[in-house]
Amino acid sequence: MAYDFTLNPPATVAIECFDWGSDVYGNPTCHYLIFWNNGKKGAEYEGGSYRSKRREQTGYRDKASESSMYTLSQLFPRTAWKIDPDGIDGDRATGFATFTASRDYDREPVPVIFRTVKTGQHKGTVDAFFPTLPGTRDPFTCTVYTRVGQHCTGSRDYYRDTSPATVEESAPLARELESLGYVLEVRKRWTPEFDAIRFNTLNA
Repeated sequence: MAYDFTLNPPATVAIECFDWGSDVYGNPTCHYLIFWNNGKKGAEYEGGSYRSKRREQTGYRDKASESSMYTLSQLFPRTAWKIDPDGIDGDRATGFATFTASRDYDREPVPVIFRTVKTGQHKGTVDAFFPTLPGTRDPFTCTVYTRVGQHCTGSRDYYRDTSPATVEESAPLARELESLGYVLEVRKRWTPEFDAIRFNTLNA
């Protein structure tokens, strides 16, 4: 199976800025080249690149990164990125600069589906299903969080044995997850996209 960077984005990317100029409003601009790979070598190596079609705004804070950060969020949905401004080598004076952007996992949203247990000992409790996060090496399991057992593993069959939780029912569990650092992307239903992301993570 080919490595899909959209489903499983790289941890870091290399960025080059060149051809500095200004737009009609005097804002600093440049072209960007962005490179990434899967971290493998030899026959398993796969990589990709992006080149801006026109000059894009560099930003004013570090004079290099602003537009490239936006581009990365478009190339790799549900990702957040950060750079070390002191790690930028070069500037407008030289006309060329390079730096590395790293995933900011703490700011990345995670799809979550809140469901209510319908039967058994824990009937009426709310579970949080994370359909993009593998539960085990079994591709048909995902990570589940419950107030009773916290992080655990659940299958699609278990998911089918639950029912949608209301906003009011899921609010306490959502607050607990946010207190643990999760940035939640609340979804109503499990889609094939989530399975593809989870499968690709395991294959990587």
